[in-house]
Amino acid sequence: MVDKNESSGNSIITPAQEATSQSVVKIDGGKPKPGINISNNLDPRDNLSSIADNPRTVEELMKDPNIKFALDKAGIDDPRSLSTYDFETGEMKIVSLSPAEILEIVSEQNPNGFKLDKPPKENPEQMLSWLKWRNTDLTYSKDITPKMVAKGISVVTKLGLPIEELSEAQIVMCQDMTDEQVKQLRQQRETARPDFFETIRNTPGILTEEEIGNLNRQARDYIRERKLEDDYFIPNELSQFRNQLSVDIGERFDAHGLAKGDELRILNYLLSHGISPERPFHTCPLRAENEVDIAALGAVGPYDNGAFIVLGDVDRLIDDSGIRSVLVNEQYYNAVPLLQQKFPKIDFIKASEMTTALSQLIKNKAERI
Repeated sequence: MVDKNESSGNSIITPAQEATSQSVVKIDGGKPKPGINISNNLDPRDNLSSIADNPRTVEELMKDPNIKFALDKAGIDDPRSLSTYDFETGEMKIVSLSPAEILEIVSEQNPNGFKLDKPPKENPEQMLSWLKWRNTDLTYSKDITPKMVAKGISVVTKLGLPIEELSEAQIVMCQDMTDEQVKQLRQQRETARPDFFETIRNTPGILTEEEIGNLNRQARDYIRERKLEDDYFIPNELSQFRNQLSVDIGERFDAHGLAKGDELRILNYLLSHGISPERPFHTCPLRAENEVDIAALGAVGPYDNGAFIVLGDVDRLIDDSGIRSVLVNEQYYNAVPLLQQKFPKIDFIKASEMTTALSQLIKNKAERI
């Protein structure tokens, strides 16, 4: 390395060049990998001007919410105190990432330099990429096209809704909406009671925002770890074990599956405040006979591709008994102890234990009669 004290013009190493000459720890899902050398001629900030304006220190970098978000996606809570594996000694060490290393990771997590507060809604193709990047807990099928995204943006903008978490279901729903329908919905929003999801966001529940954030982060970490093992992994134990459940058991429980999105916050609201009689709450048997045969009619049981299915008491409708049990998908298994502590009157059942637990609830009711 050239002496930094040399006075000849081209031999002086700038702080940026010095930072980029270090060995970079590549982070993927929180798992350290062997370092690689970044060329002195490459400043990773060149392609990140929209994310950070020539930051010089880790502290300055961490003030940017985009940096924090990208690091969180990479499984890094604090780049100043990161456990990494030393391949020479075979030991775990605590390291502190340099600004160059942080920006290298950010560039991998956000290669297009998207900003959280400025979705590229003028460019539907970029907007679809932004949505996929931003909403790591939502999925977008290959059938969703930029043209469909453009229509979705147009509709939700006219309705005065935020586009930051535009889901696949919303995009599909918007496709056939006419201007007159959009106008009517807009009028309803302006005159009717607050939007349900707005109410949920603004109404405190028994779980605190910090607890919800921590549990959601653990769920994302679980999915991220599993995807490292299998690129095609999706958390599907809830669907898998529901389909294995006998009809004799399943038909005795009234059920409602929470759709993908902000499921934990919705669950917290429902368990804290109950089901609103002013809002439709569609239910059906947890498992019914001939589900495959009647699928064409749209009756295929409760939605089971999300994180939770709520159940009523044995042989009672949820509208009558309220929510008495919650089936939990695998990414939230670690949340069960805290949920059980916060809501002691509710039975939280891991999907993998569905048959055993529901059979016991049926047995307990028979013994009470």
